[in-house]
Amino acid sequence: MAKRVLSAGVVLAAAVLLGGCFVMGPGPLATYSVQAQPPPGSCHYTYIGTFPLPDPACTPGAISPAVNQADVGSTICAGGYTASIRPPVSVTEPEKDASALAYGYTGSFETAEYDHLIPLELGGDPNDAKNLWIEPNDNPNATSTSNSKDVLENRLNDLVCSGQISLLTAQLAISSNWVTAYQQYVGALPTGAPPPTSSPFCSASASPSNDGYSGDYDVQIQSNQPNQLATATDATDSWSGYTDGSGSVDIGLYFTSPGEQIAVSVGAATCTTAA
Repeated sequence: MAKRVLSAGVVLAAAVLLGGCFVMGPGPLATYSVQAQPPPGSCHYTYIGTFPLPDPACTPGAISPAVNQADVGSTICAGGYTASIRPPVSVTEPEKDASALAYGYTGSFETAEYDHLIPLELGGDPNDAKNLWIEPNDNPNATSTSNSKDVLENRLNDLVCSGQISLLTAQLAISSNWVTAYQQYVGALPTGAPPPTSSPFCSASASPSNDGYSGDYDVQIQSNQPNQLATATDATDSWSGYTDGSGSVDIGLYFTSPGEQIAVSVGAATCTTAA
């Protein structure tokens, strides 16, 4: 009896019924081009401890129409497959820069991965913007882009290729909440760093800007709230930015009076300073 191959529409319908929300991408292309990313500042991380999750509105995940359950043996389970469809650095580097702007990421690019939410080894689309995000490293002592999600990706590929779970199950698990999937399929999460939201704190200081305009100030903020929205407010106006991977950000204030109190909120922390 011939194997039954699920169509793209059937796969997406099944994903929706099972609580997933990923989309179908264009699949591998002979030539890739730089894809537009979401607008700057429009995407926001969620953290479980030190482990980042992407914004589902920006990065729900996208799968490739070239991979289905019936052909995993000749695609994702075959040596060299992912390398054969991976976009070149000339395409992914400008996309990574634009993704950082979309997510407000200002941390180290040496440790942040431009990540396929549904990885290529699980049939993720190679270059759909809905499947790619700049992923902060969950290890604060990282010296490379290697991270805990990579471990999960390899484990799920092994499970799919050995027939222990279906391709759709793996795609749903990693796209809906990769941290929960790690706990289910790998085990306990790595430890070593406190959650960024435990005992939230921030400190702020203001100094006159060097732009030649009286009343303009730079507010330097330090916190334990990495990659979070920070807002500085004087008596009449507010200005915002996003902290980097270490919880720091500088925000410019304009037309502020000397001595005026400035209230700062950053993630779950608040503090004050004076112009």
